[in-house]
Amino acid sequence: MASADSGVCEEVVVIQVSDAGSPSKKKYPRSLSRSDQPVVINVRTKQSAFRLAVPCMPMPLAIVCCLLNIVGPGLGTFISAFTVFCCGYTETTPYKAFLWNVLAAFFQIITFPVVVGWIWSILWGMTFVTLSADYAHEKELHNKRSEMKENLK
Repeated sequence: MASADSGVCEEVVVIQVSDAGSPSKKKYPRSLSRSDQPVVINVRTKQSAFRLAVPCMPMPLAIVCCLLNIVGPGLGTFISAFTVFCCGYTETTPYKAFLWNVLAAFFQIITFPVVVGWIWSILWGMTFVTLSADYAHEKELHNKRSEMKENLK
């Protein structure tokens, strides 16, 4: 599945498992029986440099940056660039993330008059909140798993 506005392209590796349990490399017919359903083995998400630079921040800061991006396109993105050095983390180095975020803020401000920058800025702000929520959810799941392992001992 690909999304043009987020720079995400997913690559799915699919194999077909026969009734005997061995993988086969034949073409899939239009109607598959239940035992011939394809099995997803690996999903790899490729993201753009801009998307890799979006910092995952604490939820209150992500919401503030999102609101700033709605009110003043690029403002929240510019502030988020500085969070990579103190309270946010990215999937790339802090210096690269800082530069990409400053560049994104600049482009959002420049393209604001033609509405593209404002929409991009809003989407960027929503990404701040989404990343923060995903991180909080994964952290909660990790804590629950740790507690369950401790209880089993």
